[in-house]
Parts: sequence; C-alpha cells; structure tokens
Amino acid sequence: MPIHSRNSRLPSLLLAALLSLSSGAQAHDDEHAVVPDTAGGRLRAQVVLAQLNASELLPSQGLPGLLMRGDPGVDQRGGQLEHGVLAAGWRFNPAWSAELAVGAHGRDPSHLEAASLRWQQQRGALAWSLALGRQSPAQGPVIGPAGHLDRFGLMPLAKAAQTDGDWIADGLQASLQLPLAGLDWRADLGLWSGRGVPGRMFPAGQDSPVAPSLHLGLSGDGAWGDWALDAFAADIQVRSRGSRFISSSGAHSHQAPACDTALNQVVCFDGDARLRGLSAQWRSAPLPLSVSAALLWRNESGDLQSRNGQGSYRGRNRGGWLQALWQLAPAWEAGLRHERLSARQALIGPGANLLALDAGLDRYAPLQRSSLMLAWRCADQATLYLEAGQERADANGGQRSSYTAVRLALSWERGEH
Repeated sequence: MPIHSRNSRLPSLLLAALLSLSSGAQAHDDEHAVVPDTAGGRLRAQVVLAQLNASELLPSQGLPGLLMRGDPGVDQRGGQLEHGVLAAGWRFNPAWSAELAVGAHGRDPSHLEAASLRWQQQRGALAWSLALGRQSPAQGPVIGPAGHLDRFGLMPLAKAAQTDGDWIADGLQASLQLPLAGLDWRADLGLWSGRGVPGRMFPAGQDSPVAPSLHLGLSGDGAWGDWALDAFAADIQVRSRGSRFISSSGAHSHQAPACDTALNQVVCFDGDARLRGLSAQWRSAPLPLSVSAALLWRNESGDLQSRNGQGSYRGRNRGGWLQALWQLAPAWEAGLRHERLSARQALIGPGANLLALDAGLDRYAPLQRSSLMLAWRCADQATLYLEAGQERADANGGQRSSYTAVRLALSWERGEH
C-alpha cells in the first residue's frame, strides 16, 4: 500500500526571494584560498566556539522521516566546538599546487576534509585546471560554503538533507573558466568514488560505483552590483546504503550501518539518487547589501528492505534558503536567513507499513527555520556572532523550538600570499 508524506509549496520560496534580502557573501568564496598565489606555503587555522541555548530539542535533529542514515543526530544545545579546521596549502610553481585540511566537530573524531593535488594552466583569458584527491565537488559560492565556518551556526536544512552536510568526496575534477561577452563563465566536471569518504558516505552506499557531477556558473557586474547564477547536478547509483532503525535513544555516529544478509536493525536502500541545485546571488554596488537564494533537490527511487518487509521506494526531498546581509558599519554586520525543507515519499510493496515504521517515514514533517544574526569583528582575527532563531515542524499540531546562540570565530594564518 502507498505511504505518502505531505509536500510543502516551494514556489513560495521563489516569491519570497523577490521580496527579501539574502547574502551571496559566504565564509569562503574560493575553495582554493589556502593555496598561495606565489611559490611557497601557507598555514591557516580556523575555530568556531558556540554556546546554543534552547528549551527543547531542535525539530531538525537527525532529520527524522527523510530516509537518512537513521542517526539520532547531535544535540546542539550547550557549549561545544562547532567547527575547527587546520589547513595547509603549497604552491610548487605556477602550474602545480597541493592542499591538505583536517577538520573536527564537537566530540566527533577529527577527519580529513581535503587532500588534493592541483594542476592549472592559463592561455590568455582562458584558464583550466585538474584536481585529484579528496575535495568538495563544485556547487557554486552560495551552496558550497554554506554551513562551513559560516555566519550562521546551523547547517542549512536543505544541505543537511541532500548530502548530510558538507559534500566531501574522493575523485577527479576538471574546471574551465572563460570570460566571454562581458561575462565570466565556469564549468566543473567531476568523477567521484561512489562509496564516499569515511563519515561522509551519504547519499552513496558501500558498493556504489563512480558517480559524475557537473557544475555551471555564470557571473557578471554592472552599475548596480555583481551577480552570479550557478547550477549543479550529480547522479549516484546507490548500492547497499544502510540506515539504522530510527531511535531517539541511539548513539550518534557518522558511520553508516552495513547492509548484510542479517539486516539487523537496518533498512537497506538500492537505487538511484539524483542531486540537483540552483543558486543566485547579487551584491549591491550603491548599498552595503547582498542578496542570495538556493534550492536543492534529492530525488531517489529504488528498492527498500528490512527484516520486516520489502518495497519500492520513491522520495522527492527539496528545500532551500534565503539570506540577507547588511553591513551596518566597518566592524558590524546584520543578517537574516529563512529556510524550508519538505519531502514527498511513497513506499509500495509487501509489508510496506512495517517497513515504513522501520525507516521512520511516519515521523516526517516539513521543517522551517528562521534566524537573525548580528556580527561584530572585535579584532583582526576574531568575530563575535549573536544569533536568535526558531525551528518549526509542521505536523500533528506543529512543534516549535526557539534558540539563541553566541559564537566566537577565531582565525590565524601564516605564510605566502
């Protein structure tokens, strides 16, 4: 029997994008910024310490009902290391460079975020490059850096639902940049290990083959300011992706459970995952204002099974965010972000009801989050953020949780520029 979850009206996001202000200025617009322009090395350390206060658990914790890894998620309340990154870049010569980055979150073990070798060439206005190793597939300057040492403390809902946070993969990526007709054009084509990386396997599976990705970007400037449009797509053949039975008392872990013949407390998915993303940004020239919007999709179809049943699954997860930044003074900045995440899912087959309960699909609810931010750059290498927000789950009468956060971002850098 079919089991459907409710779908929200994402077109309202597009209408709101015309009426609200959001930012294209993110924490890192250049994914290779740690690599110096001239021969030599550069070392950079960045840390964000956070104290988040909320009377109740945030409804988004673990993203229940969206066929994720079944992890109960991290309770964001209290003081913690939100994110720490130690990165090193080295330029051997104009053509060759390398990058290495190690990151840490909360009480989780440290992990390798980047380890890549890059070759680049330029002929006239045309520039191209090849990067091999662990890196982030190109998604554009709005989606890629969001939630990573960001101005706002929580990972965007849509990005968390699509790739379980930052998209980190092992593979090869070719990039091409060309100014043409007064505009800057960019294309990135990647081939990635379908198994993902430790702690960052989702949405792939333990036996997934190589997956392609494509990013296209277009940017320009004028009397009213700079603008950019970006789109990306990736198709993954998911093989043996495990999800734990939903449990609020389970322990948090980034490791995906194994799909084996026992299927002990595990739901297993085999099928296709199609990732899509669109983003736009505009930075005003006459005003200290920037505007951006992003939409993300994760569409999946295939076979889902547990020890209690087997069925044909189809899921359409979609979400997005709007963000506004206003430079109040040289050291002061204010921001606004509004997010929404929804899904439409169907499961058909023998034992579909029990299988849906195992996967936690009955716990689905559309999610919304709105947050306000005030930033003060109190020193050259320190910024203090004050944030207030609310999350809402629109199901069974609705669940709301308001929160406040104080965050301190520290950075240190040494080496060539």
